Amino acid sequence: EYHINSAYLTIFVLLPKSRYFRTDVIPIGELDAIRLRWAKGRETLKSSGNIAHWEKGYLNQVLNRLMPLVDRPTTIVRNWEQKTGRRIERLIVVPHRFLHSMPLHAVPLQDGTPWGDAFAIQYAPSASVLWQLLRRQKKKKTSDASGAVRRFAPAVAVAYSPISEDHPPLVFSGQEVQAVAEA
Repeated sequence: EYHINSAYLTIFVLLPKSRYFRTDVIPIGELDAIRLRWAKGRETLKSSGNIAHWEKGYLNQVLNRLMPLVDRPTTIVRNWEQKTGRRIERLIVVPHRFLHSMPLHAVPLQDGTPWGDAFAIQYAPSASVLWQLLRRQKKKKTSDASGAVRRFAPAVAVAYSPISEDHPPLVFSGQEVQAVAEA
């Protein structure tokens, strides 16, 4: 789960049998500036209809400013893959607040590749919904036409938190992350 308090953003990355978290990825002031730039871009697009200007003047700028949000989880996942010899086939991203409206899968990685081209990206509306879905998936065996049981690839859950003092840290967010990791 991504979590923000008045000082910093925390990114939680959940991998099979392991959890990581990172703080101070993007300062709160920068997150607020990104949010305002995104809102201004959407208003400009609505009023002008100039998609090319929006893409170059707003979309690309915002996506580039969000690079630290995807860089750290990508590094953690790639290190985990290298260490275990297993491949993460999908990332489950749980955005928060204005990040729900952002195309996080389009944020470029350090090499310029969009995050969604490096990994299959799925979105969940909240960590608790994701936890319920993962619990249900675990209980229910899925089989293909031949009747063979399919195994699901490891998944990573990443979430984002509130961005201002008006929205304090989520109560029990740590416990929610733990429950999702164990599902």
